[in-house]
Amino acid sequence: EKGVDVKQFSGRPFLGYFLGDRWALVVGYDYEEVKRDKDVSRTQVMMFGPTYYVPISNQVISYFQGNLGSSRGMIRSGGVQRDDQGLAYEFGMGIKIILRKMSALDLGVRWVRVNEAIDRDRIGLYVGGAFFTR
Repeated sequence: EKGVDVKQFSGRPFLGYFLGDRWALVVGYDYEEVKRDKDVSRTQVMMFGPTYYVPISNQVISYFQGNLGSSRGMIRSGGVQRDDQGLAYEFGMGIKIILRKMSALDLGVRWVRVNEAIDRDRIGLYVGGAFFTR
């Protein structure tokens, strides 16, 4: 549209703790903000859940994850603001390609469902980094 300015930002830091060779408990935080002219939408999601790792080779590890958590959202449109909160869940899978001893490139796909007054589904591909400590 002519004269429409759309900006979008999203971030997804997470922290995991290995419970064994293949299982980890992951805690994550999603933040997404979309601005379109004077309208704004913000979503924050805090989730946790298990991740199962399957080594493919010495350099590649596949994983499957499922997370459950809570969401908070805000939509401001036409000068009216509405705040909301609800339940969120996510399923994903991907691979980690080991780059160095303590870091990896993370490639995956995930589906996130946010249940608030307006339910939202997001399916996306993502690229990220992973860092490990001992």
